[in-house]
Amino acid sequence: LITKGKIAGHGMNWQHCQTVIFLGLSDSWEQYYQAVRRCWRFGQKREVHAHIITSKTEGAVVANIMRKEHDANQMAKEMVENMHSINEQNIKGTVRLSDDYKEESSSGKNWTVHRGDCVETMKRMRDDSIDYSIFSPPFASLYTYSASPRDMGNCKGDDDFFERLQLQANGAVPW
Repeated sequence: LITKGKIAGHGMNWQHCQTVIFLGLSDSWEQYYQAVRRCWRFGQKREVHAHIITSKTEGAVVANIMRKEHDANQMAKEMVENMHSINEQNIKGTVRLSDDYKEESSSGKNWTVHRGDCVETMKRMRDDSIDYSIFSPPFASLYTYSASPRDMGNCKGDDDFFERLQLQANGAVPW
């Protein structure tokens, strides 16, 4: 992939892309970081190589991005160090919560919207009834939307996530 951070920094995932070349940089470290990370998405199986091509006139921009990267890494390290003991205390004192599962449907002229577990909801729908589907794909512990065991992001890690995903694929959901 040959692109600019401004183009590839938001919206698309490039998990099948192993090599990305950026032509120039802006002063936005977040834009650069997001563009590079788009290749390290769920499903990427290869080592990713990112190359940045800049001109000599962009030296100040490159130095600024390098400074911002250093600052971000330092901030992340300090956040982990500062939160470790707080998290440990919180974990020891917590009770596991679980949200009740609720399904909802709304309809109007020529449309129906369903909210619920897509695996179960779609089993009750006609095969030719879907024109447009909006969903949030499951990620292992990346996004946890609720305390429900149905929430695929609400898991202990990759092993737990893939076990639950396989159970769903086989129709043997644990709830």
